[in-house]
This record gives sequence, C-alpha cells and structure tokens, in this order.
Amino acid sequence: MLMMATFETALMFWTNQVLDEALTRTSRRLLTGEALARYANPATQAADFKRDLCANAPALINCDRLWIDVRAYTSFSDARTKTAASSPVSGGNLNVGGFGYSQPQAEQIVVARAVMEYPVLLTGWSGSLANIGSNKRAIVASTTFRAEPFNTPAAPAT
Repeated sequence: MLMMATFETALMFWTNQVLDEALTRTSRRLLTGEALARYANPATQAADFKRDLCANAPALINCDRLWIDVRAYTSFSDARTKTAASSPVSGGNLNVGGFGYSQPQAEQIVVARAVMEYPVLLTGWSGSLANIGSNKRAIVASTTFRAEPFNTPAAPAT
C-alpha cells in the first residue's frame, strides 16, 4: 500500500509538470502576439486556448476537468494583487467562477493559469493530498510575463 501511495504522489507531481509545460508552450502565443490572430474570435478564445493547451499535453491531462484563466494587466503589481484575489482553491473548494480569457496586447503583463481537478485514489494513505473536497486535488499551473512589443493589427476599415 505504501508503494501505491508513493506511486500516486509521483504521478500527481508528474501530471503537474506536464500541465505546467503545456501552459508554458501554449502561452508563447500570448507572448509573441500570435494569439491576436489565432484566438481572434471573442466567443471561442478561451475554448481555443484550452484546445491548444490540451494538444501540448497529450498524456495525463483530463481536458474535461481543466479550466483556464488568461488575464492582461498594465503592471506587475496589478497582476499580483488581482490574481491573488482570485485563488482557484478557496475554502476547500475549486473556485473557477471568475476564470476567463482576456486577449493580451503588446507589452502588457500576462498571467495565464490552468487548473485541473485531479482524482486522489488512495485516500487512506494519500488523503492529505486532497485539497478540494473528498478524493480530489486541484493541480495549478501558472505563468506570468510581459508580452513582447509586437505589432497590433489595425482595425478593419468601415
């Protein structure tokens, strides 16, 4: 049983690493401005970003239990204050109600987060891993950066 709990803990950390790497790779589009064209439709921006994130994490990530949050700010202090106020784990529950997608512009501060609900199977040995209710853990990946000074496309002429 101890061996299984060790395996479960290692798998959880590996899953967190895969999610973190996928978020970093997908967020590169936000960094370089490619996102302006790739996620141009406001109605599907969040879903398109999530789809790309899932494509960068083919193993271990359950995209049905994944939420993303992309926010753009004018300063690092704004990003810190406003991100801290919207923690995805609050009071032992998953709190993703305020998550969304805000298309970053050139030189803005970008905070991208991905949160996945992860099942904890061996609760007798690894129950302390659960942080969002019974037998579940929120795995959180995040990245923060200043977008490059890319060219913003001009608005279409009317």
